[in-house]
Amino acid sequence: MVKFAVVFLLLAASASESPTIFTSRTLNFPKAGPVLIEGTVKQGHYPRLSFHSQENGRLLLDAEVGRGSLWKEVVGTERPNNLDIDLRFTVLHRPGLPDPLIVALARRQGGSDCGYNSAIFGEVNGRLLELTPSLPDHWMRGQVVLSRSREGQFKLTVTSERYQPKDVHYAGPSRMALYVYSYDREQGKFVEVRHSEVNSDDLHEAGEDLSSLFGEFAQC
Repeated sequence: MVKFAVVFLLLAASASESPTIFTSRTLNFPKAGPVLIEGTVKQGHYPRLSFHSQENGRLLLDAEVGRGSLWKEVVGTERPNNLDIDLRFTVLHRPGLPDPLIVALARRQGGSDCGYNSAIFGEVNGRLLELTPSLPDHWMRGQVVLSRSREGQFKLTVTSERYQPKDVHYAGPSRMALYVYSYDREQGKFVEVRHSEVNSDDLHEAGEDLSSLFGEFAQC
């Protein structure tokens, strides 16, 4: 059985909080002030999250959520509005991380299930940034778990039934791909620590499942 050296705690407020899911919303940031956040999906483009200053109209950040050929929406000009990809985001407040914290989830509909890709954004040293590297996709049984150790160190864990195509092989039906990231306060972002393959029965990752915050949107 896989055992982790550090015991992780459930984040405070996660049990009682039911975040609202948005495609657009204006939020106040400590330095940037009021910012309009919009999620968009267009044919031939990756799903994107954009951040516009409401004080001067400047585009502060335009980020892709979901990368690679599978995330470029192309369904044909005969049905331009019937898209198979969607994007939502929610807002969290977690002491020890940039506040507010924007968690985005892109969904790609498939034949028997859906694929998902996540990204986290926040303000670091007065700049709006993506706090995560290019996270791997995950499928219906997968999770994106945020946890915090007793020492206050944040960890992000992505689990998926399948490895990504760039990896040596795909995980089998009883195997899970495990990707682990640690939050580096100096860099203001999550950095990859390792990825491996484990038995699904041995995977017991405590923390806050960010995917579950999206309710039915993450239950295709």
